[in-house]
Amino acid sequence: MKKIEDYFQQNSLNNALFKSEFECARTIRGIAEKLESLTSEDVAYILNVYNETNAGEHYSGSGWLDYQLHLIHLLTIDNFEIQVDNSSGQMRIITR
Repeated sequence: MKKIEDYFQQNSLNNALFKSEFECARTIRGIAEKLESLTSEDVAYILNVYNETNAGEHYSGSGWLDYQLHLIHLLTIDNFEIQVDNSSGQMRIITR
């Protein structure tokens, strides 16, 4: 995920729409790197950061889709199941 964050950062130098994607990725990486495992509260916060960025103005290119897939993978490592709304791109935890 760090490589995607770096991609967002590099592109933000020439296109302001990448700035929010970079900030989102940096925030989420900062959280994930500090924790050995994620709690449901951690995941809810991470998804809130992601969803706010996704709902706002951002580039939304193939890098963002790749980031979304990597984020889902990160969250499933700690046994969270994530659902993505295909029309809005918003993510939520599936509770059972």
